[in-house]
Amino acid sequence: SAIDELGGSPWDMSLGVRKFLAFLWFFTLILLGIDSAFSMIEGFATCMKDARMFKGVPHEALLGLICVAGSLVTMFAYSSDTGLFNLDVVDYYINVSLLWVGFMECIAAGWVYGGDKVSARIGWPAHMYFVSTAIVASVVGPYMGLGIANYDPGMLSDGGWLAGIAFGFGIFVFGSIITIQSSMNYRSANNIDTTYESVLYDIFLLNIEDLRSVINEQAGWGAGNVGVPILWSLLIKFVIPPVLLLMLCIKLSDEAFGAYGGYPAFYQGWGCFVGFMPWLLTAVGFVCPSAFDAFMPEEPNEVEPVKVEDVKLEPREIDQGLGLGEA
Repeated sequence: SAIDELGGSPWDMSLGVRKFLAFLWFFTLILLGIDSAFSMIEGFATCMKDARMFKGVPHEALLGLICVAGSLVTMFAYSSDTGLFNLDVVDYYINVSLLWVGFMECIAAGWVYGGDKVSARIGWPAHMYFVSTAIVASVVGPYMGLGIANYDPGMLSDGGWLAGIAFGFGIFVFGSIITIQSSMNYRSANNIDTTYESVLYDIFLLNIEDLRSVINEQAGWGAGNVGVPILWSLLIKFVIPPVLLLMLCIKLSDEAFGAYGGYPAFYQGWGCFVGFMPWLLTAVGFVCPSAFDAFMPEEPNEVEPVKVEDVKLEPREIDQGLGLGEA
């Protein structure tokens, strides 16, 4: 019907041309769907193939099982009379949930990775001060800004939310000063370099820069490849997490949350269940990490080195090894 609207100058086309364009339109959609299916299924299938749970399962059989299961779920959930309702409400809550997923990924990359090394360099108390400061600043700042906006909605458009950001930044600066002083005391007591450049680098960038180096070693360097810049480290650790958390707070405080689209409670519950499944999986991973051992790839078998003193050879075998045996 959209192509039919093209009738008239300068889009005066015959019926045959319109049919051909309609065919190209839907054929393009089919190709896009196939490409998306390949990218989504292969990524998921690769993780499952490497998991211990599916060790020994043929790749073709695993792919077939995933395709059949996905087809059944989408057929009953999205191809029924209520399919558009399910798709709409699930899409809304998944968009909210993905903010949390992105936030946790930034925390894992920017704060959890290499935490032991940072603690060894700046001291455990200083490390805890810094992490606690970042958490409090990221939480209190956005909520203070939202509180101001809720008290006076007009202040949101007038820049009132900047007060929350400024307050959170002040907490971060104050906590950073305490962290630097605590780290200086620890490094002096343990004969570690106490220059400000070294201390600041270890506090703010040590772990995330180590991760950036690993990424560049694996994928960044080489003919035609571009390394990950230091800007990535700064954004992942200090900028993106509070921004995502602020967006998440705005979404959770939205009036549409819990009553999206005016759909009945059943659809709201279904959307929350599907959309917030990553939250549940994250909580399970924190409480009981061993619950996901079945999905971890198997570690390569390590061959223990043989000690020379454990090898006992007969005199005849020694002579043969030295070429002194009988011809």
